[in-house]
Amino acid sequence: MLAALLALVGLFVAVYLTLFKLGFIGQLVCAVGSCETVQTSKWATFLGLPVAAWGVGYYVVVFAVAFTSAFMSAFMSVAFMVMFASVAFMSVV
Repeated sequence: MLAALLALVGLFVAVYLTLFKLGFIGQLVCAVGSCETVQTSKWATFLGLPVAAWGVGYYVVVFAVAFTSAFMSAFMSVAFMVMFASVAFMSVV
């Protein structure tokens, strides 16, 4: 359950950064450094999508696998992970 909680925190951060990159949030609030410099650099996108959006997809998959594995057997968890990853891959392609 700790992995699901950490994935949920990562999901919130990735959504926050994605919303900034897409222009829905006007200013980033960071404790250290200059987050806006990083978000506006050429390295902030990968294959036409913001890197934070890739993080959203990753954290959704990790959260789903961690949450279901807490309640299902190992076999069902792996089967769910494969199914979810294939659907996510097909939606990107």
